Amino acid sequence: MSQKRFLFGATALTRPNICMIEGEGGDGGEGGTATEALGGGGGAQPQGGAQPPQGSGQGFDALANYNDEAFFSAFLQNADPELKNDPSINRHKTISGAMKSLQHATGQVGRDKLPMPKGPDDSEALNQIYKAIGRPEKPDEYVFPKPKGRDFTDADKAFHAAIAPVLHAAGTSQAGLEQIGQAFTEYMEKQAGAAGEASETKLKQEWATLETEWGDAFDQKVQGNRAYVKSLGFTEAELAEGEKFFGTAGLMKFLDKAKSATTPTGFMSGEGDGGGDFALTPAQAQSALAKVRKELAPFAERSAKGESIGKDPEYKTLKAREAQLMNMIHGTKPIQG
Repeated sequence: MSQKRFLFGATALTRPNICMIEGEGGDGGEGGTATEALGGGGGAQPQGGAQPPQGSGQGFDALANYNDEAFFSAFLQNADPELKNDPSINRHKTISGAMKSLQHATGQVGRDKLPMPKGPDDSEALNQIYKAIGRPEKPDEYVFPKPKGRDFTDADKAFHAAIAPVLHAAGTSQAGLEQIGQAFTEYMEKQAGAAGEASETKLKQEWATLETEWGDAFDQKVQGNRAYVKSLGFTEAELAEGEKFFGTAGLMKFLDKAKSATTPTGFMSGEGDGGGDFALTPAQAQSALAKVRKELAPFAERSAKGESIGKDPEYKTLKAREAQLMNMIHGTKPIQG
């Protein structure tokens, strides 16, 4: 009497086929090992008194639910060597595991896939990945984040032109550049804030030190130095630029020394050393005199209203400068100015 023997095959691992065919075998316990592994067959019975599930007894679900691991083991035992020795198949322990793996694999069919680079020099694979994550096609296609409150300077543009090829070679995406730019801007703003606070503290300390050095003459010297700068034709904006360069205390010291060094009669303080590196021609002196008198005009208005201006440091500085220029214009030789 012939018995049923299970053979299991797979067509390209995409459609499991389980079929029952008539095979040669003996009666009773003789015959196919697959049936025995599944608890079927004539003579062998599952240990522990387990019985095959009820039903048709020949359906795939019934067999798989009964002993999934034994079912898959029997499949491997009877499979072709090509399938039996394939790691993608024999790594599984059950039919359910193999079917889930197959389901996942078939689900990937038709989807875009990125290659796995063979190493850091596999530019072809790397370029496909860089493109997928948003790297521009060319370095000059990067869009750099604009700084707050201003446009790009020429220095900014030169930096962009130099750094863009480096970013492109490193595979940096546009989104990556924006993240880098934001982090860099925040860092620089933090550093600038700290530097600004330190600079302001230093300037205040220098100003306090100068105030101590000059003592009671501090206010008079400061006003006199500012008047001296104006008498030379400098504007308030130019004076402010000088303060940025030297610091306010540093500028006052510089002006105090320059004023003495360029005035042989000790302009303002009466303590000049008689030196001086610059001289004005009568024509230059005439032009400077016009500027000084323009600066003196407000004092004349104040005096006309009865206000006392004789002790005002700026007024005294301007009057001394006026006298100096007049002496040069009407004298026999130019004085130092």
